[in-house]
Amino acid sequence: GSSLFQSREEYQLGAPGDVIKNVYTSGATAFALFGEYKRTRDKWQLSDGLFEVATRAVRDDRNQRQQSVRQLREEWERELCCLECRP
Repeated sequence: GSSLFQSREEYQLGAPGDVIKNVYTSGATAFALFGEYKRTRDKWQLSDGLFEVATRAVRDDRNQRQQSVRQLREEWERELCCLECRP
């Protein structure tokens, strides 16, 4: 796949796929859709909270990422709910 969507550990020959790599790919996809492939706040088209969720998903240190796609989704949905509740 494209290097834009690959986590650092995917560059290791024979590295197995796992859910934390899928978290990275999901976060990278969010940046492709809402940040013009740039991982900077000035290009991000959604809220600061959603930016933080996506940024966490693409951290180089896999231990600092969400530990499952479900966790990523829950954080994303929590931020969406907060946006709906704000005046």
